[in-house]
Amino acid sequence: MFKKVCFSSEMNRKIKVFGDSHSIVFTFMDNVAENWLGFNTNLPVTMYRFSREGLDLEQAPILVGNGHEKYPVEPGDTIVYSYGFIDVNHRLPKFCDKNTDIDELIKPLVIGYIDQIKKNEMKFLVNSVVLCVLPPPNINLSEYSGTDPVLRVALTERMNVLLKQECKRKNVLFMDVSKYVTDTNGHISDKVSSDG
Repeated sequence: MFKKVCFSSEMNRKIKVFGDSHSIVFTFMDNVAENWLGFNTNLPVTMYRFSREGLDLEQAPILVGNGHEKYPVEPGDTIVYSYGFIDVNHRLPKFCDKNTDIDELIKPLVIGYIDQIKKNEMKFLVNSVVLCVLPPPNINLSEYSGTDPVLRVALTERMNVLLKQECKRKNVLFMDVSKYVTDTNGHISDKVSSDG
């Protein structure tokens, strides 16, 4: 079912990226239409919401606006999903204590997320790529709910393991760039970003 994913400029924006603010990393690629859903919309920016509500790929570029509507999703497009960072850095740490089995927190999110992606493949006749959850920054600010940076690293690493497994099981391409952007402590490298 999957076609070769190509990032060449002659593709005329056949690659569409949807997700949290990390979707912005694709902004500077001429052949990619980036759709940061957290800007000016009420569309899902967390894996939690996406896994429950899904995402209407037809309506999302229209709702994002600001020129995004010029690049509607068409059959044969490749859709890159960028979700999970907010979940592992803000939402999930609130439910963790020393007795928490993090797989019990993460697995339902991952399964629901990939199930919704598969529904989009069928409905819109598109190919899918799941971007790994990028590593957290090594900071402990109020915006991170005072959570422990070590816990955020552990949640990110486990989320990516489970994403990779579920993507393989459901025949979805998993794009793991973490080894290129992670420092020796599991945080995002300062060479890439200082705040995630």
